[in-house]
Amino acid sequence: MLAWRRHGPVVYRLRALFAMVMTLLATCVLALVSLSVLSLYPGAGAIRPGASEQPVRATVKECHRVGPLSGYGMGYWWICQAAVRHDVGPEYVGSMPAVVGYRAQRWAGTRMHVFAVAAQADRVDEERLRAFSDAVVNLALTRTGDSRGVQTVLVLPILITESADAAATSLTRTAYRLHLAGVAVLAQPAVADVRARKVWAFRGTRSRGHAHHSLIAEKYVIYLPEPAAR
Repeated sequence: MLAWRRHGPVVYRLRALFAMVMTLLATCVLALVSLSVLSLYPGAGAIRPGASEQPVRATVKECHRVGPLSGYGMGYWWICQAAVRHDVGPEYVGSMPAVVGYRAQRWAGTRMHVFAVAAQADRVDEERLRAFSDAVVNLALTRTGDSRGVQTVLVLPILITESADAAATSLTRTAYRLHLAGVAVLAQPAVADVRARKVWAFRGTRSRGHAHHSLIAEKYVIYLPEPAAR
C-alpha cells in the first residue's frame, strides 16, 4: 500500500509487471543454462549397473542443426540419426548363440524394458524352452540393473526350430509363470516351427500383467507373424 500511495496506481502496476517479466526471464535463462550443461554430456560411460561396454559401429544417416535456442539449451547443436551395429561376434544366451533385441518405451503409464531374444535349435522340447526362457530372463535382469522393481521388464524368448514337441508348444499357449517375488518382470516364450510353417505363441489373456498383455500381443504380431499358407 505504501508503494501504491508513493508512486500511484499506474507506476505501481508497471513496476509489478516489470518484476514479473524479469522473474520469468530469469527462470527461462536458468532453464536454458541447465539444458546446455546437460547437453554437454557426451554419452560415454556406463550410467547404471549392467553389461560392460562393448565396441560398436555407428553409421550416420542424416543430421540437422538446431539453435540458437532449442530444447538442448543455448547454442547450436547437431541432431543425427545413426544405425548402430555390434560386430564383435555372436552373443550367447546360456550356451546358445542368439540375437538380442532391446527397446525401452512407455506403455500403460509405465516405462517398459522390452527384450526380444531369438535363437535356433534343432529340436525344442519343454525342458529346453524353459531353460532358454530362464536364461533370457537372467540376461534382462542383469542388463536392467537397479531399474527393475521400479520399471517393468518384458521378456520374449523365441526359439526357431524344425521340430517342436507337443509339451513345448503347449507351454507357449499358456501364461508363463516366473515365480520371482518382488520383481516386475513378465516373460512369454514362443516357438517358430519353420518346417510346419507354424508360430506357437500365447494369444489369450493374463490375470497377472493384464495391462501389458496387449503389448505382448503387439510385439508378437510384429516379430512373429503367422506364415502365409502355401
